[in-house]
Amino acid sequence: MSNPRRRFVVPVIVFGALVWAASVEPPLAAQPVAKGVTIPPEPLALRAGEPLSVRTLVQRPPAVPGAVSWTVETRRHRGHLTTSALSPDGKRVATGGLDGIIRVWDAETGEFVRALVGHGSYVYGLAWSPDGNTLASAGSFDGTAKLWDAASGMPLRTLKGHKGYTHHVAWARDGKALVVAGGVSGFVTHWDVAKPDPVKTIETGNPITGVAWGTDGKRVAVSGVMIGVQVWEVREEKVVHTLPVPGQNGSSVAWSPDGKTLVGGGATKTIVWDASTGKQTHELDTPGSAVAFSPTGDTLAVSAGTEVRLWQGGFGNPPKAIPLADARTLSWAPDGGSLFGTATTAVKWCPVSGQKPAREIDAAADFPVQLTPGRPLITGLNTQTPQLWDLTSGKLVGTLEGHTAGISAAAWSRDGKQLATASADKTVRLWDAAGKPVRTLSGHEGPVQCVAWADGKTLASGGADKTVRVWPAGSETGKVLRQHNGAVTALAWAKDGKQLASGDEEHTVLLWAVDGDKQPQSIAVTAPVRALAWAGNGKLVAVGLATGNVEVFTPVGGKQQQTFERAGSPPTVTSLAFAPDSVTLLSGRGNHTAQVWRAGATNPVIDLPGMAPITHVGWSAGGGSMVLSESDRAVRVFDLTTGQLRASVVADGKQAAVVSTAGHFRVADEATCELVCVVQTAKGQETLTPKEFAAKFRHKNNPAAVVLTDK
Repeated sequence: MSNPRRRFVVPVIVFGALVWAASVEPPLAAQPVAKGVTIPPEPLALRAGEPLSVRTLVQRPPAVPGAVSWTVETRRHRGHLTTSALSPDGKRVATGGLDGIIRVWDAETGEFVRALVGHGSYVYGLAWSPDGNTLASAGSFDGTAKLWDAASGMPLRTLKGHKGYTHHVAWARDGKALVVAGGVSGFVTHWDVAKPDPVKTIETGNPITGVAWGTDGKRVAVSGVMIGVQVWEVREEKVVHTLPVPGQNGSSVAWSPDGKTLVGGGATKTIVWDASTGKQTHELDTPGSAVAFSPTGDTLAVSAGTEVRLWQGGFGNPPKAIPLADARTLSWAPDGGSLFGTATTAVKWCPVSGQKPAREIDAAADFPVQLTPGRPLITGLNTQTPQLWDLTSGKLVGTLEGHTAGISAAAWSRDGKQLATASADKTVRLWDAAGKPVRTLSGHEGPVQCVAWADGKTLASGGADKTVRVWPAGSETGKVLRQHNGAVTALAWAKDGKQLASGDEEHTVLLWAVDGDKQPQSIAVTAPVRALAWAGNGKLVAVGLATGNVEVFTPVGGKQQQTFERAGSPPTVTSLAFAPDSVTLLSGRGNHTAQVWRAGATNPVIDLPGMAPITHVGWSAGGGSMVLSESDRAVRVFDLTTGQLRASVVADGKQAAVVSTAGHFRVADEATCELVCVVQTAKGQETLTPKEFAAKFRHKNNPAAVVLTDK
């Protein structure tokens, strides 16, 4: 790929939720391995016109001469990283994450090399074959593992039939066998990579967090929930050792290169055993979310969260700490002189000795966005300095500077002239449409968690101090409403601006007539409130709950009309919006889905697939388009009539791109944008710049064909 960009940045400490923290076996360059293992490729399971994946931005790729299918994607992952793997020669790093697309980077320069597209869910496991010719990946909830030709990008095989989601992949030392692990039942499936069917499946009975092959090619060690570490002879379906860790929740596992030592990480301790006898030899006073032996076996690296600790030359010596934070996987460079660790948005490289500066591969961007049709896109929610973007030009409108803590909520006035932001710094700030500060509203005694406009003048805010404040135009203090017994988590105004609904953590919704002094009407709901919405005609109020239910009430009398139920993990309803018809309701959830409901129906009319937790939902002015804002820096717009994706918005640090499902895109500057084209041909997958794609495959981008919503 031409003109790659350097992606090293100054190292930062990043904290994120560990999602199935897993260990990576040490690089195998120092081990005798089989070279050139032949993997017979399957016929390409893709027809012309089909998308490369259900997760791609382009879902209806037009026919292009020489291509089976293609898509437009981003260089960096959309959403957080879950795993990475260093190639045996130390030259390439593969990364996987929330967006389900694998990316390969130059390990030395940090430059983006290519994308591999095909999984239908998140990529939680990656492993290079010992000869470096094949990359194995686990696609979590698509239930598959895939084998990719490292040189051509061709998907060689899809390994199916697993007993649940797939989280881990690990190669045997001879490169002829692979294990795939995952599922609630903790399955481990043994594959001969040259044969079409699995050899054997074993089950531990509990979710697995790490997998590693022994040097003999017969034994596999697994760490898992409630099982500590177990060693299995997979072909014989026999448990050789069951090895306890404190709390019995093993989080990682690794063999020493000589096969004599086994290490398992836990939440508070890391345990060392004699691999042949299963006898504990050492207890290391450190948690081990990831563990890895150096290629020579004389050093053990253990990720302790804020740093990595090294035991060099034996476990009797005190460990050496290196500043490799938030490493959920670890890989040693072949020479043993440095470590690569997977963090939330970057793969971090750190020398074990010497004076070389640490560096990062900037592999992902992970932040919520919010789009109200007809208004600038808001990015950087949860940070102190969100930004506004013009989606017609793709250019930055302004950066909102002034808050001293993260932004928890944002809302545009109905006329679009003002934006309100709520923050954990206990203030609400007002901005004009160009992002210039207008006013700061102070008075809350705790973090402000929600804001809502009655019109272009009157604003309401709710906070952890259990109060609602109503701020008329020009007011510096606001009217304080104090009837809640818990933190106020959601607000919504009736269309006429005369009634305000507020919801709290204590299962209560209050309806206020803000023009008078009457006591509010109280409605009891069954769980903490997370979202509220009024129907445009004022006849219904919808309440989204932390348990996943949506309860609908009449504001007069507070009578419950209906409950919409939907399972999921996490089930939380994060946002609600009524369509202009006042009977169609859109709900967004933390479980990466949204539903369209209609009064009287038991099931949703449409079930919309998000690609990350939904943070905000809305409708186009005409009601024909549904807008899902998500936590993976993307907005997805669906057509109400067909239920199909219409277009996506992807925010980057420099530009905001709008991409249609037919592959046309609109961006401020194509030459500097982060978009790339991934093309599946009969010989492999190619990753090209948009200019290279246009020249090679004779496809002309048409920005005018990108229509985000109906009018």
